[in-house]
Amino acid sequence: VFKMLGEDPKEQDMAERQKKINLAHGTWKLKNDTFETSTSQSRVGRRFEKLPDKIKFDFDLDWSSYLNLYINFLSDRLDSYSSGNSYCLRLNASYAYLYKYSLRNGVGGGRSMGANVRVNLNSLGNHARISIRTDRKKGAIALYINDKFLQKWEDTQKGGPTIDAKCLLFTSMSSNLIELSRIR
Repeated sequence: VFKMLGEDPKEQDMAERQKKINLAHGTWKLKNDTFETSTSQSRVGRRFEKLPDKIKFDFDLDWSSYLNLYINFLSDRLDSYSSGNSYCLRLNASYAYLYKYSLRNGVGGGRSMGANVRVNLNSLGNHARISIRTDRKKGAIALYINDKFLQKWEDTQKGGPTIDAKCLLFTSMSSNLIELSRIR
């Protein structure tokens, strides 16, 4: 949809392209080492060079009123939470759900990975430290909130995200303020 920029794009061309991307996908702003958004469907993420078999993704989360955040990890895409290969933790103020998305024959699809876990994040004063711990070889994923173990999921289906799945992606699913900081 967006044309590729040449080797030496003009500053105006780059600014215009960034503006189009932001309008299409919402915007996260970086302020004082904190990403913040109040736009639904806004995405921010990173592709890593290498990821070990055992990984721990930690971040601080702050929100106002309603929380609805999707966290894709071991993902092969930064432009969509659902049309690639990844695990996706769907987190709202009451529940945490884990989904696995797979791309087969060019078509993406997701499935729930077992039971959801009841959380009461609003009782935490709209602030929490989230930790997602994974073991690729065992297909195990654990969720901790404020250093308290909440749930372990096991991927019993063969074909977890490929070794090339090296992205971490946050997608806001709410138009209320969400802030992410201390991402490790």
